[in-house]
Amino acid sequence: MLLIFLIQAIVRIALYPLFFVLYLLKVGPFYARVSFERKNYRDEGCRPFARFGKKAHCVFHFSSEGEFEQIRPLADELISLGKNVELIFTSPSVEHKVIDYYQANRENIRYLRLPLMIYFPLLSRQNIIAWSSAKKMMMVRYDFFPELLYLGSKMKEFILFSATVKSSRIKTTDISELRLPGLKKYIYSMFSKIICATNEDYMIIGKDISADKLEHPIELRMLQIDSRQHFFRRHSLYEDLNKLLSLAEYEKRICLAQTWPVEMDAFSDQEFCKLIGAGELFVFMAPHVLKDDNIENLKVLILKHCPDLSIHMLTKEIIENNQIDSFISNYKQRPGLIISTLRGILCEIYPYFRTVFVGGGHGKGIHSVLEPFVAGANIFCGPNVKRSTEYDTIVKSGVGVGVIDNMNDAYSIIKSTSTNKMANELISDMIKESEMAKRKLIALLTN
Repeated sequence: MLLIFLIQAIVRIALYPLFFVLYLLKVGPFYARVSFERKNYRDEGCRPFARFGKKAHCVFHFSSEGEFEQIRPLADELISLGKNVELIFTSPSVEHKVIDYYQANRENIRYLRLPLMIYFPLLSRQNIIAWSSAKKMMMVRYDFFPELLYLGSKMKEFILFSATVKSSRIKTTDISELRLPGLKKYIYSMFSKIICATNEDYMIIGKDISADKLEHPIELRMLQIDSRQHFFRRHSLYEDLNKLLSLAEYEKRICLAQTWPVEMDAFSDQEFCKLIGAGELFVFMAPHVLKDDNIENLKVLILKHCPDLSIHMLTKEIIENNQIDSFISNYKQRPGLIISTLRGILCEIYPYFRTVFVGGGHGKGIHSVLEPFVAGANIFCGPNVKRSTEYDTIVKSGVGVGVIDNMNDAYSIIKSTSTNKMANELISDMIKESEMAKRKLIALLTN
């Protein structure tokens, strides 16, 4: 591992001047990534613990917001025990969550954007090995960059959380036919403990990795989701959103979550459009991409199918300017579709909806279905579910997820699907199991 690390380090040091020139020339993705990584020098939360004579107990690496939510209950517990925690993340999408978390726990948290473009071993904020002071490390899923693996190899405990054999390259739909590729087998052998994403992953990884390293699935994200939904009443947006989302009866509320343009064909159903326009259905859309040009494109696609449908835009400006009463009044006068561009609130409001359609399944893959599942909603999605371990978790629990192959049929499928009466009791039991599993992991991280 040391040899691989040294080779890649030499290559990346050699490329460092090129990346910096591309940054100065403002070349698209290079400029964006380097600008993102250079924030490590600006943010006080990136200053290493060692600078203050402290050490971290554990370092977590994750890429996405969903991965952060999986390990967040562990970080919360370690902080409550007085431990210091380091967070290393790859994607800009989770940046705001990490910074908010640091602001709430300034003494016990340090964070670093993973230096990919500006990696340089002699500068601590451009080299995670020099930056981290932790004794234990947990990685989530599969960002197996050499410097992360080398950092982990130096740890007392090196844990892989939510390990899966699933990927976008899988050709077969029968996961039992899979084996670990040679490179991944080598990588997995470096970990002291591997917590599998699903029971199928446990079975397949167990063909190549010693059973004493493997653990059956532990679903921690349910704890964080349940907490966020349970304590929504404390949120600054609660009063305004509760007032709006309570306008219609629970049975009539539908959330179209994390939607993409290809999914706007749902509005080709004229009955669906008429019921929305008549106020007989309360439909709330939260698109995945919130940029202005994407929102405008969605509106064009919707109005192509439903030219008379009113579209009400719920923006942060409406909230900040105390205009929610005016917004509600306009909606009552002319009911229609609500499109929300509010950030970071979708998980909290899922309990308001009987029915949730989760987007992405007509593209690269569905977004999080675990959040509406914990809320007890009837869940629907597109057909591309092969990369979603959350989908597997829900289906294996016995709760159905409605798969909509053709969005033209979306409303007809939704209205003909009955509610799963046992879901709430099952979810409660799963959350209790997650709490017990968390205690087991905390024991591993603190011993």
